[in-house]
Amino acid sequence: MLPTPWHPQLVIGCMSGTSCDGIDAVAVSWAAGRPRAIAARSLDLGALGNELYGITQGQARPVAQLCALIHELSEAHCRVLAELIAELPQVPELICVHGQTLYHAPPHSWQAINMSLIAERFALPVVGDLRAADLAQGGQGAPLSPLGDLQLYPGSGRRAVINLGGFCNITILDHDQVAAGYDLCAANHLLNAAARSWLGLPFDRDGAVAAQGQPDAAAVADLQQRLAAQSQGRSLGSGDEALAWVERWRPQLGPAVALASIQAALSQVLIRNLQGRGVGQAWLAGGGALNLSLLSRLRRAAAAQGISLESSEAAGLPPMWREGAIMAILGRRCAQGLPITLSAVTGCRRAPAVSGIWAWPRPQAGEDGQP
Repeated sequence: MLPTPWHPQLVIGCMSGTSCDGIDAVAVSWAAGRPRAIAARSLDLGALGNELYGITQGQARPVAQLCALIHELSEAHCRVLAELIAELPQVPELICVHGQTLYHAPPHSWQAINMSLIAERFALPVVGDLRAADLAQGGQGAPLSPLGDLQLYPGSGRRAVINLGGFCNITILDHDQVAAGYDLCAANHLLNAAARSWLGLPFDRDGAVAAQGQPDAAAVADLQQRLAAQSQGRSLGSGDEALAWVERWRPQLGPAVALASIQAALSQVLIRNLQGRGVGQAWLAGGGALNLSLLSRLRRAAAAQGISLESSEAAGLPPMWREGAIMAILGRRCAQGLPITLSAVTGCRRAPAVSGIWAWPRPQAGEDGQP
């Protein structure tokens, strides 16, 4: 049951992205009016993340093992939340959790998490399952970020917020309006798959190996074609990781050339897209913003087209804080009874006024369970 709408002033948002590598928990305060991310904690999922990623790639698991993994994931959320709450000046009023996407192919989507466990552990209301209401209205359930980006990256003119996570998704802002929001193509899914295949490592730290190579023209052209074909006005998910490119070029390219080729193709597809949208300024967030050689390549390609591209850090928000902060903003909108998606972005028949599934802690003696 949705409570009477209320306006929490301190909310924690939790995000575990499609790369399944970690959990980011970010505390957002509205004490000064506008939302401001004030603290964050992250937790590496390690072996658990590898197990979850295997499931996203179609690896079968017995139901008992799947339940155990979700419980372990929920306990991991509790650990990172406990660390974050301990350093806050006051107890948060609400926790919003995205959960781990194990499958996304609209109208089907599953973000796994046990919200009740978290609600009981911290005696706080928890909201999650944010995509379901939009999917029920015929939408893609994604992207969820535009309304959050609008609050986190205020400004004038036509600008873009780019998230380089497992997939690249983009929010286009025009003054105080959301102009567009969409998934573009595979990003870290592809880069990390290449690192595993060529280097035997989970990722190419700082893009150091890629920085040593020169892109192969044929491999870049092939990947550009594959990535450009993904931007078809739908949300990306299971099966869209573009891993066939890795299999195709594994026998022919060395590690540095392969990774440099992926960076070159991704940069060209991304900057061409921004140019077509009339963007003059862009902020880069997500794990890809920490890839120094990719960031450098993107900056050069953007500058050549008259686009100013900087890390989200330059806007006052560390790149790895953005998605958690957006979850906090969307959780607060759920508490306020406001839509969290836009029909022009997700394709839903109408923006659902009520989103999210709620978990409430047991009332303490003398309480009615309402905020």
